[in-house]
Amino acid sequence: MRELHDMKLYGYAIIAIGILGIIFHSLGLEFLDSYLLILIITILVVSLIFEILRRTISVNEAIVRTLMIFVGTVLYWFNLHLEGMLLLTVYGAAEILESVIERYAERRLKKLLEIIPRTVKVVKEGKVNIVDVNDVNEGDIVIVGRGERIPVDGVILDGEALIDESTITGEPRPKEIKLYDEVLAGGLVLTGAVKVKAIKPGSQSLVARTVELVEKYKKKKATIESTIQKFSRIYLSLMLVASAIAWIIIGYYKALIFIAVGCPSAFLVTIPATLLASVSVYSRKGIIVKGTKPIESASKTNVIAFDKTGTITLGRLELERIVLLRDSVSMDDILRYAASLEVYSSHPVAKAIIREAKKRNVKLLSASEVNEKPALGVEGKVLGKHIFIGKVSDSTKKKLNILAEELEGKVITELRIDGEPYAILIFSDILDPKSKAVIEQLKNMKFKVIMITGDKKVNAEKIAKQLGIDEYYAELKPEEKVRIIEKIKENRRNRVIMVGDGINDAPALAAANLGIAIGSLEAVGEAGDIVISRGSIDLVPFIVKFAKYSMRKVYENIAIILAAKLAAIVLSVIGFLPLWAAVALGDDGGALASLINIANILKSAYRS
Repeated sequence: MRELHDMKLYGYAIIAIGILGIIFHSLGLEFLDSYLLILIITILVVSLIFEILRRTISVNEAIVRTLMIFVGTVLYWFNLHLEGMLLLTVYGAAEILESVIERYAERRLKKLLEIIPRTVKVVKEGKVNIVDVNDVNEGDIVIVGRGERIPVDGVILDGEALIDESTITGEPRPKEIKLYDEVLAGGLVLTGAVKVKAIKPGSQSLVARTVELVEKYKKKKATIESTIQKFSRIYLSLMLVASAIAWIIIGYYKALIFIAVGCPSAFLVTIPATLLASVSVYSRKGIIVKGTKPIESASKTNVIAFDKTGTITLGRLELERIVLLRDSVSMDDILRYAASLEVYSSHPVAKAIIREAKKRNVKLLSASEVNEKPALGVEGKVLGKHIFIGKVSDSTKKKLNILAEELEGKVITELRIDGEPYAILIFSDILDPKSKAVIEQLKNMKFKVIMITGDKKVNAEKIAKQLGIDEYYAELKPEEKVRIIEKIKENRRNRVIMVGDGINDAPALAAANLGIAIGSLEAVGEAGDIVISRGSIDLVPFIVKFAKYSMRKVYENIAIILAAKLAAIVLSVIGFLPLWAAVALGDDGGALASLINIANILKSAYRS
């Protein structure tokens, strides 16, 4: 039933009757005008009652339709049948155009789901079975060949391929994937073939959860929407007063101009449509906007605060450097020994070593008698030698005194062969490669950029210097981050964005004027006002720029409507325009022009 409401079937009926009425009038059959106008008013009344009973109409939609019924009835009462018919016909056209735009935006969003294959090739007990994608469980292994789309979020277990993820991430360049790389459902395999281990059930892919979250939050309205609704009620009252005064001074016919042209339906239709179109554009880029309010908030911001770990850094340990303590081995030898043991561990250090070995194409060796000792390290035999990688011994620490300043705030492990120290491995949380460009962009946009982190001061200082951030705060607890945000907001001119990973940053995200959470939807789906599900800050400048662009379009549409109404009233009062032309230009003409403007936003955004 809701779908029938969204299609605005009554609008099509009104347009058909209106067109027939105009044709009959031009053929000299003016006597039919009154009957056709009554028929249109009846359709509006019946549709309004039907939708109220079915609870498929919002309060504002009901108000707008009631206003149009009232105006149409007044025009009928004063025998202005053609004008009434034209007014309601253009109103029907505006309603349909709004519906088409909203449904188009919704279809573009839901079309993301259509790229996911409905059937999947799953390997079980050595056999390949064809199953529904919703029946794929976490841990299942699926086969994807050339020309096929990846059906689940997962990790590559076998094979290499070149894939196109532009539909999901917006990244136009194809991506090379190999062993242990993570992939998203919907990626198109251009060359090669792979086996993918599902890391989520088929029904819970990033694409599916993006659509679900946008649907959940899209009714959260911007302040300007509420303002427009309040303004429309005041505006209508003023128009009724103006029409009463005009009736006394210049006659009832001129007074009807204020009622017909002054109807606020154009505002109530176009402003929400503009912002919903923008939400749709964000969604196509993997940005979940919780309603339309965050768009308005983003457009007014001038200060941005970043968390460090997992936001402007990668949020994981990376092998920064290997320091050889003996000349008889190479760095690749050390990495080979270390990775051959660490492949059996799930420790963050182990993962960093495995990533580096894969990056350098270091082949692993067979290991035996592997034993992981909590808080100490991993030991085992490789090529008959006893290898240990883990906690640095006291004797080795003395040798590292010369590096003390350089090593502060970093994770250090030692690799020993047959009990003798051969190398130390230095790990750190490194910058996201995109961070520097993002910070520079924001500074060029006149943003004040600060960093607030719970990490040690020495690490925060190093990152701040690398990025050119002058103001930073370190060693903070979550509640201390909130206090800093609130301190910045004490200056009423400051509007603050907080960007964080959505876990320990949740209080700060809530305290800011706009919270942007970065990371997987499981971790940050309920945090912040906006979620960047790709887990990278490179979209932050776009969020702000497009918000400003969207709000500019909102005010542009308000100006178009006001200008159209003012021109129609003035030209009609001085006798230059008949009432029917004033209606066409003023109320619904302005609405149609604004809706066409919205359609251009969608078209240009999707094309780009």
